[in-house]
Amino acid sequence: MRAIKFIAFFFAGFALANCTTKPILPPGERAQIVDVRVTKADARMGTRNLEEDIRVKTQNAAYRMSETGPKKTLAVSIVRYESADPGRAIIVSTGSSLVTAEIILTDNATGVSSKKEEVIAFNSRPGGIIGAIAASTVDPISDEKLLGTKLAENIMKQVYGEEAFKKDGTSSQSKFAAANYPVTYEEEARRLKCLNLESLNEREKERAEDQDEGLDPDLLPIPEHCAPYVKTNLKVTS
Repeated sequence: MRAIKFIAFFFAGFALANCTTKPILPPGERAQIVDVRVTKADARMGTRNLEEDIRVKTQNAAYRMSETGPKKTLAVSIVRYESADPGRAIIVSTGSSLVTAEIILTDNATGVSSKKEEVIAFNSRPGGIIGAIAASTVDPISDEKLLGTKLAENIMKQVYGEEAFKKDGTSSQSKFAAANYPVTYEEEARRLKCLNLESLNEREKERAEDQDEGLDPDLLPIPEHCAPYVKTNLKVTS
């Protein structure tokens, strides 16, 4: 059932991400977004740097669009995040990763807010065996950063419109947002590797239980530095 829901969501989202929708601002309005605030619905979505990475990329994209006009605040809520997954590539016929955000634009002077709009970004990959192989080689951090870049661009298209983005999306900017990541990406890479090892071991335990041959599961060794990240007390090695 979850696979069917994902397939339906994927194709509906792909169509939405690749079609022109009515922008939040009227054509030609030169409002400036001076504050971007990003949250995510679930702490487990992406890396711990996901929110800050999207904030910085969206703010810098906004500076390129306009640094003049009424000041606005943009609220971005990440409501869905799907990383590349080899198993899903086979089961639901897509190895793609995606991020979905809901955005609201508020005028700083009047407090008037736009209606909520949904924005989606994809890193598209095929399904089946080819897609599973492609998904298995994806670096989750690089994948997430690319999703963040695409999402920031799509948000600007939703706020200002496709034509305005074509004109100003690559303009120079005098203001720049700087990132203040909560952790280094090196630490996140270590954490994700540990979580992947734990996930593989959980699958191996399930496989051994399903076969019911009385044999112990062949667990992968978990390095000691993984202790802060994993939940289970599995086979540990230094």
